[in-house]
Amino acid sequence: MVRLLASEVQQLLHNKFVVVLGDSVHRAVYKDLVLLLQKDCLLTNKQLRTKGELSFEKDQLKMGGELDTLHNRTDYREVREFCSDHHLV
Repeated sequence: MVRLLASEVQQLLHNKFVVVLGDSVHRAVYKDLVLLLQKDCLLTNKQLRTKGELSFEKDQLKMGGELDTLHNRTDYREVREFCSDHHLV
């Protein structure tokens, strides 16, 4: 497996704006990306299973999740944003 370093991900996405849309699998992709922009690691199993938290690794929950009602129906929605000096996810 190829390991990515935070410095490589930061350089690749420098001054880029990324949108991730989808289901719980895509939520994990978003969280891995946010984590990789800051640290040289991927999600733990606990982080992978957690949903709806107010903040994850310096991001912010904008809509849904704990701001609304946590549930497992098909209409669940969670809008998150991670912003740094040179990245917006």
